[in-house]
Amino acid sequence: MVNEIALGLLYGLPGWKVAAIYMGTGLSIAIIAGWIIGRVWIYVILGIAVGAVIHGFVPEGTAASSISLSRRATDLFYEGFSLKYRR
Repeated sequence: MVNEIALGLLYGLPGWKVAAIYMGTGLSIAIIAGWIIGRVWIYVILGIAVGAVIHGFVPEGTAASSISLSRRATDLFYEGFSLKYRR
């Protein structure tokens, strides 16, 4: 959560104390958020598994047809876009 450019600007403009506070706060937030996500991750996986069991697994053919339909729609969009703005 620490931007290197912002850290450099804070070091150059207000001073090293402000930059140190910014860096310390950003690292603390990132470490705490990573710890929380690590703790919650197992519950996310369990929730996905329970949902898959309740609703049934998605058949492989359904996922493949959905992907091919969305790819075709994207291709049609870009074909229409290129025809509209062709010079």
